[in-house]
Amino acid sequence: MIEVDRSRQLAAIGCHFTQSADNPVLWRRLELLGDREYLRWLRRSVP
Repeated sequence: MIEVDRSRQLAAIGCHFTQSADNPVLWRRLELLGDREYLRWLRRSVP
């Protein structure tokens, strides 16, 4: 988990209002995540 600043993401969403205005899934996802993002490693690092 990492802490994130959503200001740029919200600004980008604001630029594409027609895609986000009627998208309750987007807003609920952002509400649930808050200022955190969860990451998952797709490959194991090789030493």
